[in-house]
Amino acid sequence: MEFYKDLPYQVNGKIVMIPRGCLEPHPDNPRKDLGDLTELRESIKANGIMQNLTVVPVNKDWTKFRILIGHRRFAASEGVIDTLPCAIASDIDQKEQVSIMLCENIQRSDLTYIEQAHGFQMMLDLGDEIKDISNKTGFSTQTIKHRLAIAELPEDLIKEVSENNNWQLTMNDFIELEKVEDLEERQKILEDSVCSEDLFDNVAQYIREATCNKNYEKLVELFNELGFQESRDMTMAWSGKYKRLVEGGFNLEGFGPDFKRIKELAAKTSEKVMYYRTYFTTVYLAVEIKDKPEKKEKTPEDLERERKQANMKKVEVMRAQLCDEYFSCINRIDNKELIKTKERDQLDLIKNLFELIERGEDGIVSNFNYGNYVGKEKDLKDLTNIYKGLPLAKRLMFQVWHSLADQYRHKLTEWNYTANTDALNLHRDFIDNVLYHFGLRLEDELDDLLWGESELFEPDVPDEEDYEDEEDYEDEEEEEEADE
Repeated sequence: MEFYKDLPYQVNGKIVMIPRGCLEPHPDNPRKDLGDLTELRESIKANGIMQNLTVVPVNKDWTKFRILIGHRRFAASEGVIDTLPCAIASDIDQKEQVSIMLCENIQRSDLTYIEQAHGFQMMLDLGDEIKDISNKTGFSTQTIKHRLAIAELPEDLIKEVSENNNWQLTMNDFIELEKVEDLEERQKILEDSVCSEDLFDNVAQYIREATCNKNYEKLVELFNELGFQESRDMTMAWSGKYKRLVEGGFNLEGFGPDFKRIKELAAKTSEKVMYYRTYFTTVYLAVEIKDKPEKKEKTPEDLERERKQANMKKVEVMRAQLCDEYFSCINRIDNKELIKTKERDQLDLIKNLFELIERGEDGIVSNFNYGNYVGKEKDLKDLTNIYKGLPLAKRLMFQVWHSLADQYRHKLTEWNYTANTDALNLHRDFIDNVLYHFGLRLEDELDDLLWGESELFEPDVPDEEDYEDEEDYEDEEEEEEADE
């Protein structure tokens, strides 16, 4: 009691009644969201505050105090009680204060993962080691490490991603992100993800790419050591100019290529110059074939085949022009105007786009880092930034473009150099049902191509069986006419 004799507060044992105006919440309180206070407020109105607050003095004359324990009671009693029962804790340093608040909140009411993370980070910053935090809070060291990894991410970014995508991030999401060691990449993956499945896919993709890049760097060092040269020939893996040292090549994913095997192959090769070439995630090794066969005089069949192949290449060049037109048209669409479109019209537009995507058998792809596309000559990673945050209808337009521009799919020419009607129909429907309404107009040459009327397509001539069927049908018609 002697301890409190000079204080201007009513003393009841060791509990001091302190006016509300002398109290303030602790700025380092790990718990930011105090939750619903309605029930607690009603209890205080009926029974008063049943359990005292714990406070620490802010100044030497003890006229201002910060709350260590009892933030919810303090907030709920506003407008109900003017003085609150408090126990004053003196000689407690900043580290102990944070520790007390964290332990109290964990024991009484679960903090969110993010609040726990920042609480643990505070204790770490104030000098505690992870094992000390574990002893004080009862959390395992592994759990604390997972929480501290969350604290490395900007809190504003976590909040923005959650609110924009209506996505409550789970602890599994944060643990999956930890697989990405680079903090900037971790933040970028979180920013680009819209749900847990998307986040897991993006992490897996990053790890695959990082693994491939790491293995590739090691391979290049080995190739330089063994005297391999990088081939500039795009057709090295399948042209007749080279002989492969191993048929299947070496995959950069997984545990990486077998370095010992590559050294053995190089030792067995009598050629002085060996080449390597990378295609996606596979590295091929080869030597150049020196004894080339003599050039034979081209037959009429050879010349005809070359003509058809040249036309096929021209068609693909025109497909690239088409895809550029699509891309530019979609990019010109005003996002705000698109959002203002009547709901019925938007639904019709989205329905048409979904049907086109399904017919293209390409699914919904939200990342443009895969594949090779005809058309726009630009860094595909830029497309991710263009795509992010667009209206749904416009994102679907890019999805259709993504499918039609894939150079390995939806070619406009069939194997026999005739027009691919299914692919042409996809392009026409995309223009007629969607892009035409947003101002896309094509030159006559491209229009003829889409209608299969270009001279670059070979005529679709029926085979001999078709001719026989047609002759049989004509004979039957003549017989029926004679009978009549």
